[in-house]
Amino acid sequence: MNNRIIFGKRRMVAIALLTLVALGVVAARWISIPASAGGPAPLGAVAGKTNASSATPAAQVGGGLLPLLPWSAVAATWTVDEDSLGRFAFGDPWASYRDNSMSVDPLTFRTNVTNPGHDTPIPGWTHLFLNSHVPAAGGVVAATLFKVDPCTGERTPICTTVNNQVTESPICTTCEFAAANINFQTDLYYVHIRMDRADQPDPPVAYSVHLRP
Repeated sequence: MNNRIIFGKRRMVAIALLTLVALGVVAARWISIPASAGGPAPLGAVAGKTNASSATPAAQVGGGLLPLLPWSAVAATWTVDEDSLGRFAFGDPWASYRDNSMSVDPLTFRTNVTNPGHDTPIPGWTHLFLNSHVPAAGGVVAATLFKVDPCTGERTPICTTVNNQVTESPICTTCEFAAANINFQTDLYYVHIRMDRADQPDPPVAYSVHLRP
């Protein structure tokens, strides 16, 4: 009688162990299934997100996971060219001609463009915006986005936006380019701003440049 009881207990333990082993095999197979095939995403991964090297910004935005971040630089932070020294003025946040300057020579400014922090070198921008004001006296404000080869220093213009419209208040003008033109893994970028005034005391004013999708 005792032998039968002991045998029965051993049989139950063996069945329980076999069941646990079978469950472990199923779980292992389930974990190994890619998330795209219906399996769970790896720990720390975001569902629907792919590796930055193979994903495009449009795909990331389409999934609603990585909204494209803009880049901006107010005029008071720009670097003025040496040919404009003594004739320019910075305010908050504008850049223009100095009050006591009657020069009609153009002013030149530049500002570096940096990646706003995505995990992709292609931020997906397609528009350069210029915020500026041309008064009744007339004038022109133009901004050009350049890319620079990091090894040769060769620069290539990407697009130019021009404001030559006389308005009562500042306006934004824009130019469009392909998103693939901005790739921080291969090139460097900056914006060149040129300001021309008419032969009048009331000069144009620039306020900012920014890059957006």
